[in-house]
Amino acid sequence: MNAVFNRSAQVERWLAIATIALVFWLSGSFIFDVIILPSLATAGMTVQPEFANVGYVLFGAFNRLELLCGSIVTVAIAAASYQAHWRQQAWRPVAIALAVLLAIAATYTYWLAPQMSALDASVAWLAPPADPMSGSMLQLQWLYWLLDGLKFGLGTWVLVWCWRRR
Repeated sequence: MNAVFNRSAQVERWLAIATIALVFWLSGSFIFDVIILPSLATAGMTVQPEFANVGYVLFGAFNRLELLCGSIVTVAIAAASYQAHWRQQAWRPVAIALAVLLAIAATYTYWLAPQMSALDASVAWLAPPADPMSGSMLQLQWLYWLLDGLKFGLGTWVLVWCWRRR
């Protein structure tokens, strides 16, 4: 019975939850960015006129899953720090990294994906389709990849931090 209420076992459990959610989040992002998106582009689906709607739904679902994973990781690390009575200096850097990771996921969900879909959506049905890689779209894609690189870097750092605390 003592093992159930042991603080170190609870901290271990919370860090395991954070690690699993973070690995799921980062591996899902990697698969999405390296396998799914290039295969859609190679198949020519990204230049289809209806891809704006499909892309918005696809990105919307995935981005909300990212928000959920980020929330789980944040809550798990906060609970572990509470259980372990870590000093604020011990987990402040990871709290800042988690805030940035959640901000990136929120930026994807509520600003970047809607903007990219709006640029790709053709309002004039009879007009010839615009170049899918216009200047504005290229800027948004560069921002997406920059944020993605930051997400992978910070996510890997948080993952290493969790692993060392176990």
